[in-house]
Amino acid sequence: MSKDLVSIGELHKRLSSKEFVHLTKDQILKDAEGLLNDVPVFEPDFNGDVHEQFILFLSGILEELTKSDTSRLMQFIYRVDLNENQFHDSVYGGDLDQLAQLIIRREAQKVFFKNYFR
Repeated sequence: MSKDLVSIGELHKRLSSKEFVHLTKDQILKDAEGLLNDVPVFEPDFNGDVHEQFILFLSGILEELTKSDTSRLMQFIYRVDLNENQFHDSVYGGDLDQLAQLIIRREAQKVFFKNYFR
């Protein structure tokens, strides 16, 4: 099975499931555990664009992780298990939104695989 099993289209479809959204949020917070000074609250509004809400949520996490010490960001990226080339492309391009999208996709893949192999 490919690590890219969850396509962008599939991700958008799955983010319409409340359970999948909450499991993905929990996975993100699990991977950020111990790295954040303030754990953000994320209660998605399912009447709006949940994917965009996730990007805003993660952008806040990424901003905090990059504030004082980039080692916390690197620990988070390691825990997320993000592809190194994709990480470098987005960071060196200065695009935190792109990085947030990559993280959401990877975390959603982890949730998908956990449920797939139950």
